Amino acid sequence: MLKIALRVLVGPTLLLSSLAGVFHGVRTGVSHGLYFQACYGGEKDDSERVLQTCGVAYDLYPWNYRVCLVAAVSAAVKAERSAGAEKTELRRKASEWCGRGLKLDAYNRDLKLCEAGLIGANDGGTRAAAEYWKQYTEWHYWNPANHCILGQMYAWA
Repeated sequence: MLKIALRVLVGPTLLLSSLAGVFHGVRTGVSHGLYFQACYGGEKDDSERVLQTCGVAYDLYPWNYRVCLVAAVSAAVKAERSAGAEKTELRRKASEWCGRGLKLDAYNRDLKLCEAGLIGANDGGTRAAAEYWKQYTEWHYWNPANHCILGQMYAWA
């Protein structure tokens, strides 16, 4: 009786878990393909398309912090070339993407640097950006590039 019950339960359980794995794998593969397209494809210079592509990739697979990094950097670079309300909106988007990425990897150097740049871009924010980067430099003390960046930020402040 026990053998029959195990056979009846194990087969469907194995089938369902396999289908779930295939579904997850397809979503992950499509998401990574979109990330590659946003990062290295022909649309990498079009910030609006990069943000749209990264949004779709993030919706499919929200555990890839590099999607967040690409979107944040793209929005931040476009913000520096813009003015007025568009600049404010792009900075907000960049900060939102940095926040998403830092939730996934709280000590990612590139995301932290992007966030520090966004803090420094605000009026009078250079001192706050330097303090923000100082906290990261204290955590990642042995990287000399972090100290160099911190010195530059203090000079700007």
